[in-house]
Amino acid sequence: LRSHLSSQSLVSLQQAGRGPTDDPDLIKGLFNMAQRYLLFCPQAFFATSTNPASPGATVDSLSMLMDVATACVGCVMDREALRCVLQFLTALFRMRQTHLAEHDLTRIQPQILPRGASLVHGLVAALAGRAPSM
Repeated sequence: LRSHLSSQSLVSLQQAGRGPTDDPDLIKGLFNMAQRYLLFCPQAFFATSTNPASPGATVDSLSMLMDVATACVGCVMDREALRCVLQFLTALFRMRQTHLAEHDLTRIQPQILPRGASLVHGLVAALAGRAPSM
């Protein structure tokens, strides 16, 4: 269910040249949902699901969420939407310090490391005044 909702949200964001700045409510909902799954049902959050459009193919929704989070940190101006993205990222980073299984930890680190510079750059820009009243 999470994977389907996430993928449908991403499809909506990509339609007709739209981006994360065009629908802050969708961004808020997507990252609120992702954070709740991560906190209350981490086994389901890290489960790999199959792609219904391509039988046999898997969907890595963590990778998709990290791509969207990185894009949002870099461009979203809506304070509440950006707050939801940051809360999700905070929860994800904290999961590395908890009781997650080793295979879940090995899925988080490769998603964070390549995006680290972009995330830090976006966060510094937001704190420096790009986003209103952070």
